[in-house]
Amino acid sequence: MIIGGGNIMQTKTSLHLKGIDISHWNGVIDFNAVKKDGIDFVYIKATEGIDFTDPMFQHNVKGAREEGIYIGAYHYANPSSPFDTSEPYKEAEFFVNIMKIYMPDFGDIMPVLDLEEPTQPGILTPDQLVSWTWIFHDRVKELTNRQVMLYTGTWFIQQNDDFGYKLSDLPLWIAEYEKYGITQPSDCGGWDEWLVWQYSEDGKVNGISGKVDLNAGATSIEQLRGCI
Repeated sequence: MIIGGGNIMQTKTSLHLKGIDISHWNGVIDFNAVKKDGIDFVYIKATEGIDFTDPMFQHNVKGAREEGIYIGAYHYANPSSPFDTSEPYKEAEFFVNIMKIYMPDFGDIMPVLDLEEPTQPGILTPDQLVSWTWIFHDRVKELTNRQVMLYTGTWFIQQNDDFGYKLSDLPLWIAEYEKYGITQPSDCGGWDEWLVWQYSEDGKVNGISGKVDLNAGATSIEQLRGCI
């Protein structure tokens, strides 16, 4: 991995898989129409914190699976202050337990930690966020035998001093949007490439009312599976 250097990551091409990520905020989805619109994979919100299960998780898993769309689950992290090492451990176990109920094979593509909190700097130090992430990652990996991908934004990486370049061994799902004039994400945090790029938060896909996040994935589904 390149550390710093002011470079940029790769851009998306027609070879990259097309994906979306969804939660209950997207309402009831017509997955047949989504499939016909060329979507290859979908990441579905499963859990948040230690006790919130997305109310549409089961429905979305079933609907996407019935249409043959590759699926994966993500967990929205709630790191809090003061830093407590038991917190990421508990969140990891909660995430896995909900997957066991509604997605017992842990998905077609690797599970994801969505890290974008706390939004205000200084509540946790970058090193504390790094420790939080690795504790969560290691527990999910241990329980699922799957690699875990990190979702975060360029802004969050930069706000937290690039995590001291201590998370760049994780597969990266980066959020940075084309509407702000970029054609490829910034090189940051020690990463010089993405596995998934969320390039729009304002997308339109048949079968979904309103806006939806659009993603470019790897060039083959095998690169997203994360099986160990």
